[in-house]
Amino acid sequence: MADTVRSQSYLTTAFAELPRKGITAQKCRDWIVTMFDPATMVVVTGGANNVPTMNDTYDLGSASYEWSALYVDDIIITGEVTGNLTPVATDTHDLGTDAARWKDGYFSGNVEITGVIKAGTRQTLSGSYATVLGGYDNVVSGTKSSCLGGNDNTVTGRSSGVTGGEFNEVSGDFSAIIGGTSNDISGDYSAVVGGYGSSATGDYCIAIGRNSLADKYAQHAHACRSFTNRGDAQTSVLVASESITHSDSSWHDLLLLQTQRINMLVNDTVWNFNINITGTTANVGKVFAFNISGIAKNDSGTVSIPASTVTTVYDTDDTDFDAQVAVDGADLDAFLIQVKDSTSGGDTVRWVARIELTEVSWPTA
Repeated sequence: MADTVRSQSYLTTAFAELPRKGITAQKCRDWIVTMFDPATMVVVTGGANNVPTMNDTYDLGSASYEWSALYVDDIIITGEVTGNLTPVATDTHDLGTDAARWKDGYFSGNVEITGVIKAGTRQTLSGSYATVLGGYDNVVSGTKSSCLGGNDNTVTGRSSGVTGGEFNEVSGDFSAIIGGTSNDISGDYSAVVGGYGSSATGDYCIAIGRNSLADKYAQHAHACRSFTNRGDAQTSVLVASESITHSDSSWHDLLLLQTQRINMLVNDTVWNFNINITGTTANVGKVFAFNISGIAKNDSGTVSIPASTVTTVYDTDDTDFDAQVAVDGADLDAFLIQVKDSTSGGDTVRWVARIELTEVSWPTA
């Protein structure tokens, strides 16, 4: 009541001053009518709530006269946003929370995200720059790694991923499982292509099918089943190579990589092998081709070659060259592919061998 009396007193004093300032009663009347015209006037009512008298009619500020800051608890928008929603500080504020989420988002441009992307249900995402795009109960802790869907997949390796499936695990770096179930990779730069229960433990390997095992460098393993353990009924392809200067008449090994020999790692295993060997000197001055087939076995850790046949496909350029398979008495599980020049002519030859294996294992209980 006191505020109303003070307002009336102020208006009385103000109107008394108008004639002195050259403002006639008619001008004052016109100004009052214009100011209180319902078409242009914003009227709010209520004590705790400020509510306009007409719906969807009035604005709060204008393009020329803007409010400085707005402090509110909730904002309910039934119309459109015509400007940009820009935070005052970068990498500081959130849009929604884990408990209160936005429903759908529609974009016609680009979405740029410098953090992690997590979609689906009950996902665990802790790797920097990591991504989970769907499914549920997936875990990605590797840096720059991803899971694109499925469930119960785990990616701990760096820059690795699972594209889908379930119960797959990648711990190697730069590796990927392309779907399937219960596959795993611990080697680097390796892959499992779908299937079930396959494993790539070597580097640069590929395992496909059901229960295959790629444990040797750059091995391609394929199986349709296993008898007891992974890899006990499968076929494989390996590539060995070496650049050799034949300055002596010794046998020289062709290796998977530098010092990596081909080892029969699983005891009580038999291999039926076919090996194609090709060699050339610079500018194909001399070329060579040999094929070797046979059988090798690992009997409780000791490798032997019960039978083998070497076929010379071509050595016309220099008949002093030859090839063989052998075992190393010091490295009892090593299966060796070897070449030599019996006259020590000093030629440098680049050798490559493709090794095809049909493998079966039956360890004793």
